[in-house]
Amino acid sequence: MSGKFFNSFFKGEDTPRIDNIDMQPQIDKLVAQIEQMTGRIGRLELRIKDLESQVARQNQRHEKEEALDTVHAQAMNSQEESVKQFYLSAPTSDGVFSSVSEKELVGKSIYVLSTCDGQNGTFSMLATHDALATAKISVSQFVKTVCKVHGNINTIPKRVVTEEEGVAVNTDGEWRMMKKAVVRFE
Repeated sequence: MSGKFFNSFFKGEDTPRIDNIDMQPQIDKLVAQIEQMTGRIGRLELRIKDLESQVARQNQRHEKEEALDTVHAQAMNSQEESVKQFYLSAPTSDGVFSSVSEKELVGKSIYVLSTCDGQNGTFSMLATHDALATAKISVSQFVKTVCKVHGNINTIPKRVVTEEEGVAVNTDGEWRMMKKAVVRFE
């Protein structure tokens, strides 16, 4: 068989002939396999494109989240830099806080004041045990001069809640109360 094939090839015949061999079933089988593989390759290419697009969307989301985190962190830093806090001791009878500190002084600080411009600020009563103990020494002198008080002041309060911040203005290094805070003793 192979001899006839090679003989016809080398004798210059245009089309070699294969006798007694029916290759059509094998060819059909190979064509079917090629078609299956072509279809599978097409599906895999589509899947790859889909996955690439998912990865691109995920990367975009991640980049947006990182950008938002950066903006948020910058805003927080900017806000922290622009808002200053001062700790205030007992006010005078006319509502002036003359003793101002950048750090809380245990046993002395009763209020905390926040300001953005150094001239106008809001204040609230510190919610610490020490501030409450100091305020209880003389509610009428230390609290009522700059706060409206809700709750029973005749009982021993366990905590103080600032319901509404007071307003103060800086005058020559002293903070003068312009609007009383509202506190509640519980």
